[in-house]
Amino acid sequence: MRVALGTRLRTGDVCTQSGVWRVLKVDRSSTPMQKGQAMPDLAGRSVVWELVQAY
Repeated sequence: MRVALGTRLRTGDVCTQSGVWRVLKVDRSSTPMQKGQAMPDLAGRSVVWELVQAY
């Protein structure tokens, strides 16, 4: 079952959907993530990630 686009996770949360995740509010960086990985920080800062493309 796919997670809805727009789902948000914080640094350290377990990724719930493989796809492209984008940082909210900071600099709009994005990164591909695999389900089960820990969501990363950004330059040592805790951030909120939003799912923008699922695969």
